[in-house]
Amino acid sequence: MKPFRFTLRGDGTSDAMLIPVIRWVLLEQLPDVSIVPQFATRYAYPRDPADVADELFLAATHFPCDLLVVHRDAEAGRPEDRVAEIRRAAKSAGEARGAPLPYVCVVPVRMTEAWMLFDEPAIRRAAENPNGTCKLHLPGLRRVESVADPKSILFAALETASEYRGRKLKKFKARDNARLVPAFIDDFAPLRALSAFQAFEADIRAFVKTWSPPE
Repeated sequence: MKPFRFTLRGDGTSDAMLIPVIRWVLLEQLPDVSIVPQFATRYAYPRDPADVADELFLAATHFPCDLLVVHRDAEAGRPEDRVAEIRRAAKSAGEARGAPLPYVCVVPVRMTEAWMLFDEPAIRRAAENPNGTCKLHLPGLRRVESVADPKSILFAALETASEYRGRKLKKFKARDNARLVPAFIDDFAPLRALSAFQAFEADIRAFVKTWSPPE
């Protein structure tokens, strides 16, 4: 089976939860290819990057890949501004390495955690209580791009889903368990209702059309 290696450039370690999402999208386009993920943050390089362009240069140098997936959360800004920032940085990084950088952007409208709020069973499993029945008060899928703080909503849902009380609840680390949620999701197709996911999948589709496996 032909390998396809991608590197996710993330802001921090929690962004690794995007890896199952990216892998699913790639497998939709490349079903006969072995997808090999890599994860790079600014802490993975032998020196501190000078700026975003330098960080992308270091990611491509130290994590060679067929595709560099560059993640930035839009947070309070506009997604299109983040995308424009990434494109400028990728162009500069390509010039520095003497070859165009094979990349796509992944820019959730708020933050990564918004893409994890649609699958209630996965949240219950990540909370170590798959058979729980308490109401989680999750926003509807079409609202997740507009909620102010999806990270806090996900953490609260995990705590509620655990049904722990007292000392057990205090010991429960929702931040750690949040990273498990995507591992329990088999189908990310519902995310196609979201504009940011649509843009990401379209970019992946366009890239795959131009990609050919190495000889």
